[in-house]
Amino acid sequence: MDPIAQALVDDLTEDAELGREHAYQLVRFYLHVQKLRVAANNRAKALERSGRPNRTPVAVAERLFLLERSISQALGAWVRSHPAGQWMLRQHGVGPVLAAALLAILLRGPIPERVSSWWAYAGLAPDRVHERGRPRTWNATLKVFCYRLADSFVRFHDDPKCYYGQVYAQRKALEQERNERGEYQSLAKKTLETRDIRDPETRDWYEKGMLPPGRIELRARRYGVKLFLAHLHHICYEAAYGKLPPHPYPIPPPLLEGQ
Repeated sequence: MDPIAQALVDDLTEDAELGREHAYQLVRFYLHVQKLRVAANNRAKALERSGRPNRTPVAVAERLFLLERSISQALGAWVRSHPAGQWMLRQHGVGPVLAAALLAILLRGPIPERVSSWWAYAGLAPDRVHERGRPRTWNATLKVFCYRLADSFVRFHDDPKCYYGQVYAQRKALEQERNERGEYQSLAKKTLETRDIRDPETRDWYEKGMLPPGRIELRARRYGVKLFLAHLHHICYEAAYGKLPPHPYPIPPPLLEGQ
């Protein structure tokens, strides 16, 4: 481990409470570094295309990449110190930065009894709309990483090792079947009444009583991420309180054979 990564690990592990806050701020810093590195790379490519190659943006991008790697190593070491972090790293498509972001943000406060609180905090409640001039009811950084989580599941959905990618694919097939059967007619009608849809192709889908492909895709992605968060919540709750979280439904599940 390089000196920068080791120094970051020392800060993260020195104190459990401070470590979570350090991890949260480090995740946010990682996003800024990544954005700068991408900008430097884009600048280098633009100069190359124009016939005026310049080593400066290339050198800057290389340095930023090394810093990204150091942060990733440190966050990975911190994640592996928590049972939920160990579980996340065993999930195909979930890397140390993504796992650290979810852990650092979701564990900043008490773990709620219901995962639905996390869904809302991640901006995964589709009925919640941000009104201009009012504060958001979700964490914007967490929402970004949930999008990245969904992207990872989509990328690896053909890989049998990616459980949540397969969940996404199965859900998308189900959503498409329901859409073709006309089960979303009322939702399509409500959307036309409440949204100003100007794109002709998108509007045509709703007028036919169906959801457009892009919305079907988002519904399937949301389902996969919400299931992942539900499993993560279960592990975090049990690790924190030494007991299982309350069942999410008012009617308890039927007993399995042999219980």
